Amino acid sequence: NILVNAIEAVPEKSGKIKVRLIQNAKKILIEIEDNGAGIPEANLSKIFEPYYTSKSNGVGLGLAATHNIILSLKGTIDVESELGKGTKFTIGLQCI
Repeated sequence: NILVNAIEAVPEKSGKIKVRLIQNAKKILIEIEDNGAGIPEANLSKIFEPYYTSKSNGVGLGLAATHNIILSLKGTIDVESELGKGTKFTIGLQCI
């Protein structure tokens, strides 16, 4: 879902999406970063709420479901965003 959102957010001809995997003995970090429109600061606290969406055709369940799956795995998810510059999600999962 995060990748789908990134694809939809980036400019058609100049869009960039970076996916990074960082692993150590205890944790795996997955970073997904795009150069899309960004998320307004006032909306960042709402993006994981069910039925919250800024898309005209969205239902607001994608990020809520993603958040719940990551939390059920005892993981973490953080987001950083700047309007006009893009968004970065960082997912942390414990190594087994």
